[in-house]
Amino acid sequence: MNYELQQPSFRNLMRKALSNTYYSKTFSAVAIALIVALSLLPFIALCWYAHPSGDDFLTGNDVRKHGHWGYIGFTYLQWSGRYTSLAFQSLLNPVAYGNTTEGYGLVCLLVLLLLLGACYLLFRALLGEQFQQKYLWLSSGVFVALFLLQMPSPAEGIYWITSAYNYLLPASLTLILLAALVSHASAPTRAARRKCLLISALLTVLLVGSNETNSLPLLIGLLGFTALRYIQHRRLDWDYLFLCAVLLGACIVAFAAPGNYVRLNQATRYIRLLDCVHHAASAAYRCLIDWTGNGVLPAITLLLLPLGHRLSRIPDLPLNRVAQNPFLLGSSWWLRWWLS
Repeated sequence: MNYELQQPSFRNLMRKALSNTYYSKTFSAVAIALIVALSLLPFIALCWYAHPSGDDFLTGNDVRKHGHWGYIGFTYLQWSGRYTSLAFQSLLNPVAYGNTTEGYGLVCLLVLLLLLGACYLLFRALLGEQFQQKYLWLSSGVFVALFLLQMPSPAEGIYWITSAYNYLLPASLTLILLAALVSHASAPTRAARRKCLLISALLTVLLVGSNETNSLPLLIGLLGFTALRYIQHRRLDWDYLFLCAVLLGACIVAFAAPGNYVRLNQATRYIRLLDCVHHAASAAYRCLIDWTGNGVLPAITLLLLPLGHRLSRIPDLPLNRVAQNPFLLGSSWWLRWWLS
């Protein structure tokens, strides 16, 4: 009799405990979402106060002289081989259409939203179906908020279209390319792998034409990974061989542009290769000290350790497959350094 009286009470306690756990998780998610929203809101609001400056007006004048498509060819021959950035500056630049203020902030906002969407695609590719979409978007918001709060000069990185198309856009393309490569590595069927391969090839062409600092690590990493797979398996991986061919072709188009050498001839100071290596090493060291010294990255790493331990026990998780892939694992470290 006593057991029958206690049974409903036990069920009620279980329901209450589960309900408390649910509300606790919901409260935590809402609190994090609120913090992320408050962190991103100033950056979003400032988009409407962005205005053209410097090279924006030079681009507008050159587009009026040569036309939208003529500007791309002229600049490729006289200044730079970044064909993707040139196309965006010519075709998706309000100043090139004579608008000195209209639409400028909208472009800045779209570039910022592209970074958020690129983070979501990468997290979705790495984590698969382990988390709901709302948590993936929340994680993307946290990543973007941390990136923006650590950015040395948001005015130049976000609210200046010329800089955004040359630096922030390649960062987003890099994230999307990594997501496509992860999806290719974990695709269950040959048709899905072929689709991801074509998307990766297109993104590779766009990325190479955006910025050299993204292109060179990708070139070295992909060629090295393809050679490593051949040594390990004693056969060529035609998918990665195809990507290498596309990457080499895009690099030839970008690096062999006559405008690169015209621009070098205008330089008043000659910089040796050893000087470039020294400056690159110094910049990497400063970025590393900045990220670890301020405590943000170590604190986040400690907070994510329990989650990482739980995810490591899932054998089919794409993230765990990537951890065993030297090319993609190396790319993630390079991406962390480059974005910092």
